[in-house]
Amino acid sequence: MLRKGLSGAQRADGCRLQARRHRRGLLADTVKASATTLDASVNDAVKGRCVVVTGASRGLGVSIARAFACAGAASVCLVARSEETLQTTCAELRAEHPCISFFPLIADVTSSEDRTHLVAAVKASAAAAPLVLINNAGVEAWGPFEHATE
Repeated sequence: MLRKGLSGAQRADGCRLQARRHRRGLLADTVKASATTLDASVNDAVKGRCVVVTGASRGLGVSIARAFACAGAASVCLVARSEETLQTTCAELRAEHPCISFFPLIADVTSSEDRTHLVAAVKASAAAAPLVLINNAGVEAWGPFEHATE
């Protein structure tokens, strides 16, 4: 569908964005379908333990948190930058899994200060020490690796 008044580059950017959203939707559907099928050895390892998932306010992060809840984790710390979305996600997961503790933690994992506070917040929130950390936050950095600052 061509939109009048947009340049070729703007239309191409719009098409790329639409395709990306479509792929994300397909990925989320695939993960939701298999969210409860963690390997039996993983189920045994996380039963009664704490799991931390970054980028957990939507999409793949929510599906990962759901899978660990189904596997029997005692608590799941969901980490994201968007407080409103994270609170909504935690409420939905609590409704699905009332016996699991879900802790919303607001942090930007690209910030060293936030990461330091995150460690303290996880220790304070969860009853057990974290067993698993899933770094799911989507952070992009373009350029040569040797020029990276953090």
